[in-house]
Amino acid sequence: MPQPKVTSMQRTLLIGLDGATFKVLDPLISQGQLPHLAELLSRGVRAELLSTPHPLTPPAWTTLMTGRLPGNHGIFDFLRSEIRPGGAFFTLNDFRDIRCETIWSIVSRAGGQITSLNFPLMAPPPKINGSIVPGLLSWRHLRRNVHPPELYDELKSLPGFSANEISWDFEHEKKAMQIIADDELESWVRFHVVREKHWFDITKHLMRNRPADLTAVMFDGVDKLQHSCWRFLDEAYLSENPSPLEQTMRELCLTYFRELDGFIGDLVTLAGDDARVFIASDHGFGPTETVLRINKWLESLGHLKWQTVDDQKPKAGHFVALDWERTIAYAPSGATNGIHIRVARQPGEVGVPIEEYSQFRDRLGEQLRELKHPDRRAAGKRSDDLRASLSRGRTRSGTRSYVGAVRPRVLLGARLRTDDLAAPSSGGDPCSGRNLCCPWTRNSSGQDVAATIDSGCCRHAVIQSWSPDSRGL
Repeated sequence: MPQPKVTSMQRTLLIGLDGATFKVLDPLISQGQLPHLAELLSRGVRAELLSTPHPLTPPAWTTLMTGRLPGNHGIFDFLRSEIRPGGAFFTLNDFRDIRCETIWSIVSRAGGQITSLNFPLMAPPPKINGSIVPGLLSWRHLRRNVHPPELYDELKSLPGFSANEISWDFEHEKKAMQIIADDELESWVRFHVVREKHWFDITKHLMRNRPADLTAVMFDGVDKLQHSCWRFLDEAYLSENPSPLEQTMRELCLTYFRELDGFIGDLVTLAGDDARVFIASDHGFGPTETVLRINKWLESLGHLKWQTVDDQKPKAGHFVALDWERTIAYAPSGATNGIHIRVARQPGEVGVPIEEYSQFRDRLGEQLRELKHPDRRAAGKRSDDLRASLSRGRTRSGTRSYVGAVRPRVLLGARLRTDDLAAPSSGGDPCSGRNLCCPWTRNSSGQDVAATIDSGCCRHAVIQSWSPDSRGL
């Protein structure tokens, strides 16, 4: 039956704040730092929203765009992996890897106009009614991935427009998940103040000159600041006698949030009194105290082998240093925060025989929950609700996924081959500013299920399947 065409659609504005958490926003609101957001909340409804079981940017924003779990839409990570005879190949997921319809095409198919700005996995852009400027994309590829094609030159004519500053510099962005030296923190925050202004200017231009029924923009600087500047944002870690650096960085972080609040106020005003306004984040946030080196643990179980060089094991290396002929389970990266299980579907293939997969997966999950921290606390934590929530979907290879949970403030680390299974996050004490602060999740009951906009009580290890004929995962 043909879909009915929309003749009138209430104007809608969606503002995405990557990694936003009430733990940071509420104190700033109470201090009067965010008047526009405070006013919006006073006449609306707020809640801690449910995120994906693995609270990571690509699967979470894709779930928001589709209303489907990762097992259905197919996005579990920034990367998809493929292991070939010559080694392992990892490629960024893109729009072609999303396996179900997005809200952009749904509105477009119904006859509406959309604007989608800075959302991940939107390249190559779908052919919809409206405008798309994708996020998570190098400036070199931006021109040919803007929709419609003539929009790029239109935006290029805007005063101050910079393709470099709105795009992802992947070497630069690694800093969000690494230790940033104190003398680089100020420039890091200032860069994101400028970057958000670019996205605000683009949104404002399109709302005035290419009005849409659904306008959506995602500001991702919140996530970037919280990764590196949590000690200046969370009141629990503010010093009673701040150093000059702490005073400077606290004020810079407040400047960022005040600027962002102003952008929100202007966009809501521009949308008009009759517009519906939604603000959402993909996950919450919180500090990391301990890094669990998951590949070291998998090696101890015999599921992972490292490459040897001149009869010596590599002292350190990323996942590409694995011996793929003898590895059946591995963590590709710290961002993945999970374990991939290779499934052997044919005799002679490397991996867990498909008939043994469920048993292997469940046992690995139990072993993760039984894993003890050096201080004798269990590193894992039972989370049956998580397991059920993800297994409703299927991965690209048709094999169900499984989820276990790790204890609060524990981050899965994949990068280094080391003799230590667990270690303090860089710098030792929580939120010293020299450690990683990462997405957290919690549900409204405080149980171990994924939730956002707020920070919460656990990190999740996603144990996923992988098979050689799969582009997903």
